[in-house]
Formats: sequence, C-alpha cells, structure tokens
Amino acid sequence: MATIYNEQQHYDKAILTSKQALAIDPLSEMAYNNLGSSYYNKGQYSKAILNYRKAFKLNPKFAEACNNLGIAYNHTGNYTQAVTVFKKAISLQPDFAEAYNNLGVAYNNQNAYDKAIPRFLMTLKLNPSHAGAYYNLGNAYAGKNANEQAITAYRNAIKISSELTEAYNNLGIIYNKTGQTERSIPLFQKAIMLKPRFAEAYNNLGIAYYHNAEYEKAVHHHQKALQIKPSFKNALYSMANAYSKLGFHNNAIETFKKVFELDPDFADAHNNLGTVYKAKGQWKQALEEFKQATLSNPEHALAHLNLAIMYATRANDKERARYHFNRCSSIDPSLPQLKGVKETITTLIQ
Repeated sequence: MATIYNEQQHYDKAILTSKQALAIDPLSEMAYNNLGSSYYNKGQYSKAILNYRKAFKLNPKFAEACNNLGIAYNHTGNYTQAVTVFKKAISLQPDFAEAYNNLGVAYNNQNAYDKAIPRFLMTLKLNPSHAGAYYNLGNAYAGKNANEQAITAYRNAIKISSELTEAYNNLGIIYNKTGQTERSIPLFQKAIMLKPRFAEAYNNLGIAYYHNAEYEKAVHHHQKALQIKPSFKNALYSMANAYSKLGFHNNAIETFKKVFELDPDFADAHNNLGTVYKAKGQWKQALEEFKQATLSNPEHALAHLNLAIMYATRANDKERARYHFNRCSSIDPSLPQLKGVKETITTLIQ
C-alpha cells in the first residue's frame, strides 16, 4: 500500500503505512525501503538514507534498496559514496540498467565523463529505450565538448521521449555554442512550452536572440527568466549585455550592479561594465572596472587588453599599458580583439 501512496504522491500516508507495517514486522526490509522512498520524495534526504541503509542491512542482497541509497547520496552531493553504492547494486544484479545509469550520473556529477559514458552505453545495451540514459550520455559528451556526439544523444533522447524538457534545452545550448542559433531557438521555445516556468530556457532563448543581434527580444526573455527566478545571476548578466548593445547604458549599469550583489567577483561582468562606462566617456569608472576584472580573474586577457588601451590612450602611462598588453598577449595571443589594436598599441607604448 505504501508503494501505491508513493506513486500517488501521498507521501504522509505512505510514511504512516510503512510505519504501521514496521510495527507489525520490525524486520521488513521492504517497509524500510518504502519509508526511505517516502522521505526522499518529501526532500528529507537524511531520513531517506537512514531507512535505505536499514533496508540494506536487513537484506544485503536487496539491490533496489542499494540503488535507492545511491540516488539519495547523489542528491546530497555525496558522489563518492554514491559511486560505491551503485557499484554494489550492480554486483548484486548485473543486468540492473537503472543502477548503471545512476552510476553514470554520479560520475557526471564528478566531471568524470570518460567513466560515465561506458555506464550510459551499458544502460542502453540493457534497455535501448532508456531516454534518460541518452539524455545523460548527451550531458557527458557535452562535458567533454564532444558536440556532435552530444547532439546525437540528445536527439535520441527526444525521439524516445518527446516531453523530455531538459533535453530540448541542452540540445539548444549545444546548437547555440556551435553557432547554429537558428536551430537553437525552436528548441528553447519547445522547452518553455513543455515547462512554462523554465527560467533557464527563457535565459538561453534570450542568449540565442542576443547572438542573432535581436537585442530587444533578448531583453524580453531575460526579463521573463527573472520573473520566475529573481536572483538568476546569469540572466541579469546577459540582460545587462543586451542593454549595452541597445545603447541603454544606464539600464546596463544598473543591471550589472545587481549582478555584483550576487557575485562581487564576476570578472566578465566587471569587464563589460567597464566597456559601458567607456562608451559613456566615464574613463575613471571604466578603468576601475577593468582593474577589478583582472583582480577577480588575473588571467582575463580581454580586461588586460582594455587596461592597456586605457593606459595608452587616456592615462598616458606607457609602463602600465605595456605591462597589461604583454599580459594579454601571453594569456591569449589569439584573442580576436587583440588583432585589431595590436599595431596601434605597440606604437603607443614604444
């Protein structure tokens, strides 16, 4: 009965039923497993772990309880323990497709993508229609920047499960990343249609419109993301950049300042705010923001270049200009912005 209540999302009733079962049979591993699942579904992960452990202790061959324990560890960020437990579940049940998939997820969470990929492939060998395994495989390939393989995996996931919202979003991200903006836009729109309060998809759609130089649409969708998730740092940052492109400098400045309330050391935001101040002719503020960008990230090549330009053209400080120009050149000699000003800066700092 507890299983049915869990499926119906009546978790308190499920907990009561499991406790009643344990009152009758204190050695029921199934009752402890069901109780753990109820607590897990309520977000009470420490209680879930406790009860899954009790179930597994009562029956050391209970592969399902072992797998559930791994899921709970995964959710609490204890990925090392999750890996150990999932491996145990697989040793107990070698054809346990879900345990292979979950082991892969634990490796993904550790950025151990080369270890994750074979686990997802094994899941798919055992269950070729496992949409989640294709989705997770896509995430692993995306983590390795293996974009074509990621695209194939995400598309397979969507083919099996047409309502797999995250797969549409992540596939859109890959298309955006690889310059295929027109292909990304309908994917983000589909994700939003399936999940109307999907803040990340609204933000990604805004980024796609930004790449398309449709800055007003970009602002609109970043605003949508922020209505859902007001403290969404990346949406604020992206919206500030769109305001800057529109020439709405005061809006951009105000929005960048909101970014710093959430992350004072966001180097890209400091650099881009410096660019806004520079466009307004506020040289002192621009210089301070470029400095802050390099303090937040000493390897920020573009901020060093911006400082070199400021010192060479506005402060008449050849020594500092030379230093930051050389830092930029050593960090990223192929920086696109460097090519356009290299000759001019070289002449100024001689």
